[in-house]
Amino acid sequence: TASDINIRFNGREAYSMVHVYPPEDIQYVTVNDMELEEFRQQNEKNISESVEFNDRLRIGEYYYVNGVLTGDSLEILLLTNEYSADSH
Repeated sequence: TASDINIRFNGREAYSMVHVYPPEDIQYVTVNDMELEEFRQQNEKNISESVEFNDRLRIGEYYYVNGVLTGDSLEILLLTNEYSADSH
C-alpha cells in the first residue's frame, strides 16, 4: 500500500514530484538501504526491463524504478545529479 513507501527526493519526503525530473537527472542512491546494484542482484527475479521509460516510479500495487520491479514496499533515496554534485 502507499503507506509502505517512503521516498526521499533531494532530502525531502516526496514521491509525487518524481515524475517532473527526467530519468537522466536522477541518481538512485539506495533502495531499502542497499546500493541499487546490490538490490538488483538480490531481486533479479523481480526485474522487468520491459517497463516503459516513464514508469520509473508507479504509485500503486507495484513500484517500478527505471524498469526494476521493486514490489509493494520500498524506500528509495533519490538525488538529482545536480544535487549530488552540490552536496558531496
